[in-house]
Amino acid sequence: MANPWPELLEFANSFDFDKMEEVRHVHTPYAVILIQAANRWRAAHDGKLPTTFKEKQEFRNDVLKPMNTKNGLNFDEAYTAVGDLW
Repeated sequence: MANPWPELLEFANSFDFDKMEEVRHVHTPYAVILIQAANRWRAAHDGKLPTTFKEKQEFRNDVLKPMNTKNGLNFDEAYTAVGDLW
């Protein structure tokens, strides 16, 4: 998810969590969630991804921020998958 190909990045960026209906929100692929989290992180950290343990924990927590429903299994999957990124 650190360097998605252009079409995947465009697809991931087409999701607007703030405007989604709950049904669509809970069916968002966790890869989309991770790509958007990486984009937010890079925007706030000079284009870099997390490197230290503390930064990675902060990133993991950031993955859950767009979750707006109690049924966030896809966000839980993304949260768990962060460990596989590094």
